[in-house]
Amino acid sequence: MPWDCPTTTITDAQPTVARYLEAVSGLGELIAIKQAELTPAGRLHRYSWEHLEDEHGFLTDQALDPEEDPLEAIPAEEFQRVWTQ
Repeated sequence: MPWDCPTTTITDAQPTVARYLEAVSGLGELIAIKQAELTPAGRLHRYSWEHLEDEHGFLTDQALDPEEDPLEAIPAEEFQRVWTQ
């Protein structure tokens, strides 16, 4: 298995959508395996290998770059709270 454990959970707060990502490090890159997007209206859109895309968006197919993207690490419990709401 090419992934190093443990996973990393991060959030990317944009003015319009709060994006939460669960990512793993593999092959020298940080890869999103789950993505939750929470809109200002409270709608939650979830993406993972089980549900890659829909009419609202999709699981990112690009490696995350913490040096270029404004990312903040959050506790795994916070990600799970958002993911399961």
